[in-house]
Amino acid sequence: MVIEGVEILREISRGAITTVYLGKQIALERPVLIKVLNTQWQQEPDMVERFRREAIICARLKHHNIVDIYDVGTELDNLYLIIEFIHGVNLSDFIRKYHPVPPEMILFISREILNGLAYAHSRGVIHRDMKPGNIMISDDGVVKITDFGLAFMPEFPAITSQGGTVGTPAYMSPEQAKGAALDHRSDLFSVGVTFYELATGSSPFKGENFAESIQRVLQETPPPVKELRSDIPEWYSRVVEQLLRKTPEKRPSSAKEILEQPGFHKIGTDSEALAAFIKDPSSFPALSSATASPEAPGKRLVRWQLWAVVMIFVVLLVVIAKVNSEFHPIVTPIAEQLPMETDTAATLSAPYVESDSFSTGSDSLPTAVTGDETAPPPSREMNVQQRTNNIPLSEAASVTTSRESEKKDEVVAEKNTQNILSEKDASAPGYLMVICSPWAHVYINGVKQETTPLLNPIELSPGAYQLELRNPSFGTFEREVVIQPGQVDSVVVNLLPQKGFLHLQVVPWAEVYINGEYRETTPLKEPISLPSGKYEIKLINPGYQTWKDSVIILPGETITRQVFLKR
Repeated sequence: MVIEGVEILREISRGAITTVYLGKQIALERPVLIKVLNTQWQQEPDMVERFRREAIICARLKHHNIVDIYDVGTELDNLYLIIEFIHGVNLSDFIRKYHPVPPEMILFISREILNGLAYAHSRGVIHRDMKPGNIMISDDGVVKITDFGLAFMPEFPAITSQGGTVGTPAYMSPEQAKGAALDHRSDLFSVGVTFYELATGSSPFKGENFAESIQRVLQETPPPVKELRSDIPEWYSRVVEQLLRKTPEKRPSSAKEILEQPGFHKIGTDSEALAAFIKDPSSFPALSSATASPEAPGKRLVRWQLWAVVMIFVVLLVVIAKVNSEFHPIVTPIAEQLPMETDTAATLSAPYVESDSFSTGSDSLPTAVTGDETAPPPSREMNVQQRTNNIPLSEAASVTTSRESEKKDEVVAEKNTQNILSEKDASAPGYLMVICSPWAHVYINGVKQETTPLLNPIELSPGAYQLELRNPSFGTFEREVVIQPGQVDSVVVNLLPQKGFLHLQVVPWAEVYINGEYRETTPLKEPISLPSGKYEIKLINPGYQTWKDSVIILPGETITRQVFLKR
């Protein structure tokens, strides 16, 4: 593929819908992302139109808190977006890495999201897929909304048929989950879910599957944020509660109205402070004087008394250990002294990252999902002098005290130790830690070992192995791994969904035929799972006219149809 004025450096990710490349804009010498619609979709009018619509909408939105689009190609055989490159992480990864996020950072990030959304709404754009995965935070502390692939503007005709809906179930508004008409207040509900996750570390409506997530969105009311985190300001907790109201009319009228909250005007944090926090979280206080409740003097006294008792106890333990070490030297077995090294995690998520929707978010800005590596056993080195000091008293008379003899014994002992360590190191087991999202059965050389998330690394003899990660609803990941003696290797993988879902709500009822084959009769117990592709749907009820339509199922996406049969 050739794009004038842009040098394509390498492929970053290849998803079911789009492929993303890292490139360089030659004239300005700046890095960019190039998002290209995959060839197999370029003959599907709906997919081409969605891609063009995304380009047009993004080109109209120029705001500090929205990812910028530099250029577009809308020719049928050359569909691409040139997107601003952001060196950073999405909000989902940010939460996972830094939770609990300090209150000041929560308030600042929330304000920046609302600023970008208020601007988009003022231009008549409804995002329809607001979630942490579609919000980027740069290393410079700048917050930007991405992924306008599902965005809607009133001037554009609908692509999906009446009653159709797409999005991410755990972040959908109730009206979006029902397939009803949407306005900007649907985005506000999704932002409320995002704020809730930012403060508490998890989405309040995330279920084991699509149906469970939708049921929670429609029926459950999560506890107030303040109940889960006492350091969060009361006014912010109330804002989140208002955003999560099931009825649109009961939510705030606009993002701009929320920004008028006095608390958002008193935030002292800025992008520079957020950048400093990202660089060194330990330097930032967990609570600030603005949000932390003053501690009673009595509580402070009790706390200091407890600390004093603890310190005295620690000192006593140190003294006792010192005395014991003088009279009862400890000889550490050689097997425990072997050093164990940890390799850098082999992050393999990029080729398997795909957005939950057709978008410029996680699909266009893939970021490696790096889990916490399992720390290897601490390294202990052989102390030759310690071993010579640990000779039983019955044999002490045979030990020469001359300086030359001592040096000779040390050299011989050190050489023997090195030989033992070398032999041990060659046959010592290695370890493999597998971190997989969402989950997978782990197979080594075709034999099932465990299911993620793993509690401990898998112990393996040194050598090459074929690793497989299997999840029936996702693509199978395969890779050869080489286990080194005494090392812990980590593999981090995001599996790409291979199936989408079709949810049908039919009044009064109907037999469902897909590509001419009977599947089941409504009401459906759960959405129908289908591999990605195009399908012909037929609904038959003897007392009514037969209903027909075609749908395109995308990986990880749910299409909903509400149908009222006619006589």
